[in-house]
Parts: sequence; C-alpha cells; structure tokens
Amino acid sequence: MLNSESPNVYSVIDSPPYPSSDASPKPWTLCLIPTGQIECSLSGWHQLRSAPGIYLAQKCIGDKFYEVAVNPSYVPLLQFYEFECDFNYDPVEPVDADIRIHGKSHAKKRAETRFLRNAVKAIRSGLGRGLELCYCDIARSHGLQAPLEQAILAEDISESYANTRPF
Repeated sequence: MLNSESPNVYSVIDSPPYPSSDASPKPWTLCLIPTGQIECSLSGWHQLRSAPGIYLAQKCIGDKFYEVAVNPSYVPLLQFYEFECDFNYDPVEPVDADIRIHGKSHAKKRAETRFLRNAVKAIRSGLGRGLELCYCDIARSHGLQAPLEQAILAEDISESYANTRPF
C-alpha cells in the first residue's frame, strides 16, 4: 500500500515499542487485564507471555480478570496490543462480592492471605528485583511487611525440609 503523501514511499506497519533494558530495578506495577483478552487466541498475549518484564500472577475477581505485574518499560507494549489495563487495582482490598458473602473483616483477611500467597510466588519466581519491589512496596503500604517476610521464611523452611529428608 502506498503512502498518500509520498507516492514512492511504502507505508510502514507499526511495530510494537521495544521495552528499555534499563538496569535500574524500578518497581513493577500491578494491573488487572480482562480474562477474555488474555485467553483469546487472537490477542497479542501469545507474543507477550514469555516477556521478561511481564508476570501473570493469577485469575481473580470471579475469574473475570488476571492480576498481572508489569515492568514500567513494558506498559507501552501492553497499550500497543490494546490490552485494557486497570492500574488502579489494589490486591489487598476485598471486592464487593467477597464482602457480601464473607463480611468485611473476613473478606479483608482472605484478600490479604491471597496477596501474601501471590507475593511469595512472585518474589520466588526469580524475575528480578523490580517484581520483588512491587510486592514488597504493596505489603509495606498495607502493614503486611512482617507477614510477607514470615511467609517467605516459612516457604524457605518448607522447601529446605523437603530437600533434606532422610532416605
């Protein structure tokens, strides 16, 4: 297809933005992406799922969304592929449906427990300091730093014990 402004120049198909390879460990950010956009075979997710700056944590909110952690330099890539990202997501706050079913205090405890489980898994994934900082910053802002450290320690002890059992 020829460019209308310059008949001798071919139009260039937009290519996705290339994430920066910034060595400084900036905290990643959490967002929600609708499940249908990730699981759809026509979405760009198949090209992004193994990207080192994107971590798929879990389905949440009645399996309607995925919790995704993203290196800031990968946000333009998500936007390029037109993913609907909700960056105002707070993984420690319970959703209305859980509050209605379990009551406010129990729903809050369930959300905190789910967050801690996901945080430990993400931190132990080995994807880097930025992902670790993302979950640690959220834990600190909600007064969950000590419980997160305890959960990591418990996981380390459990793994160590499993690796040292006598025959």
